[in-house]
Formats: sequence, C-alpha cells, structure tokens
Amino acid sequence: MNLHYLILAHTQPAQVRRLVDRLLGPNTYFYVNIDASVELQPFIEAFRGSPPEVNLLSDRERYATSWGDISLVDATLNLLRLALATDKDGYCILMSGQDYPLRSNQRIRNFFQQRPTTNYLESFKLPTKLWCRGGMARINDYKFNLSGQREDCVVIPPIFTRRFFRLGVLKRWTKALARGKLIAHRKLLRRRKFPAYLEPYGGEHWWALTTDTVKDVLAFLIDHPDYRIYHEDTVLVEEIFLHSIVNHLYRDRPERIAPKVTYANWNEESESGPVNFRLQDLDLIKGLSPSFLFARKFDQTEDAEILNALDAYRGEVSV
Repeated sequence: MNLHYLILAHTQPAQVRRLVDRLLGPNTYFYVNIDASVELQPFIEAFRGSPPEVNLLSDRERYATSWGDISLVDATLNLLRLALATDKDGYCILMSGQDYPLRSNQRIRNFFQQRPTTNYLESFKLPTKLWCRGGMARINDYKFNLSGQREDCVVIPPIFTRRFFRLGVLKRWTKALARGKLIAHRKLLRRRKFPAYLEPYGGEHWWALTTDTVKDVLAFLIDHPDYRIYHEDTVLVEEIFLHSIVNHLYRDRPERIAPKVTYANWNEESESGPVNFRLQDLDLIKGLSPSFLFARKFDQTEDAEILNALDAYRGEVSV
C-alpha cells in the first residue's frame, strides 16, 4: 500500500520538514504546497537534501490560498491530481504544515491496511446543530473577500430575502463600503441553490481518502463543472466541497465512510481555530482513541517539547 501525504503549509519551514521526516518510509510520498503568498526560499533551504519522494511544489506549481476560500479547494485538488499521476494506489492523506503524527509509521500503515477501502473524514448532513444557523448560510449566502487575510470577508444573503434587511447584514455591507469594496454584484439578485444532484454535507477539512475514491471524485467534477462554480461563493467551502461528493458517491455504501483520523482541540471558545498543543496536553493526547493517527495544531517555536514527547510516545501505544 502506498501512502500519499498532501501538505498545505504557509509557515514554519523547519517544522514542516520535521513533519515530513517523521513520516518518511517505504512506499510513502509527499506533495507540499507552500502558500504562494509567502516566500518559498526558506522552505527550499529547509528541504535541501530531502529524498525524491518529497515533492515540494515550485513557484510555478504552487497555489495561493485564502481563508475559507475556493482557492483552498483548488490547491487540494491539485495535490490530489499529482498523487494520482504516480499511478500508485493507496491512500491520500490531507494534512496542514502544523499537523504531527501520534503513532509510529508502521502503526499508521497497519491502520490503513486493515480497512483498505474505507475513507476517513468527518461528515454530517446539513443543516446541523454543530454550525451556526445550521450551516445553511454557508451554502445559501454569498461570500465576498475583502482581502487575503484570515476571516477578512463578508457574507451577504441574496437581496430578495428577509435576512438581507437585518441589522447584522447591513453592518457587514457598511463594513465593506468603508473598506472601499462596493458589493453590488448582480449575483445578489438571485437565490443560491445547492446543486440538486447531491445533498450538502460538512466536516473538518483534514481527511484520508482512498485513491479509488479520489479518482471518482475527480471524475465527478469533470462531469459536473457547475459544482465548483457554485462553490466559488461558499464561505469555508473546504468544509463542504469534498464531503458532499464523497457522501454522494457512497450514499448506498455508508460503511465506506468512517470518522476522521486527525484530532483537533476546539474546546476553547476564545479561539477562532484549534488551540496549539503544548507539553501539558500530553496526557490528553495519550487518552485519545487509537483511531486518531494525527493531531493539529502544533507550533515548535512555542513548544517543541510536545513534539519531542510525541516522538518518544508513538512507539509505545498499541493500535
């Protein structure tokens, strides 16, 4: 079995190299997209001497990504195509540059070999109690970027809806105007309708899919080019795009989808994303289900000892 690690990174060259080094092994391949908005040279230096199985995308190949934007999906699809081009069947595992393995490489491989046709991703049908307003605003409203900065966008419902005239929406509109962004696009004159040929599902962006599933996903997108076009207006699209397709593909075979294998700590409401793990969180990590193979996020400039502790711990746990 081949393992294809797809890595989206934008910071911490040394940490990204450390992640790759920890996962190196037989029949293991890496495809690393460094966000095109950051300087590539520090990553080139960090990856100097890496084996040929590590593919650090060049300036010409890499994608710029924005928070919650279709560009994240495009970058991910590009990595998937690169993995499939090798014609090496197995798993495609999507990671951020701030992920880290919780298990040894052999245990990770054994895990995937035990159920070689199973796809591991968080997925739930929309609407859901897990997301604000059931998550329906994500697929019914229009997202407009104000810049490439994190969360710097506005989400506006179509004009011919009651919600358009609510105070919160008008404030968002005013915010855009104050930034010199005139949001008066003709698309606001029509309602958004999720494509009728599948149901909307959501979940975290990070997953592990079989190469057979990836082939079917890419074929689906060729047959339905309107699906990507629709999602150009979706906020946090990376948490809906592939999840809906995969659940559609296996709507009659639910056993082909299992829970995610990457753990993130969302327990602190003050954070807009998962909290960074520190050495003090080691007991929490040790108490996780053995089906969690990876975790995020880590920052070795804040606490490198947690990574050192995980390197020692991974060989002790049984899967």
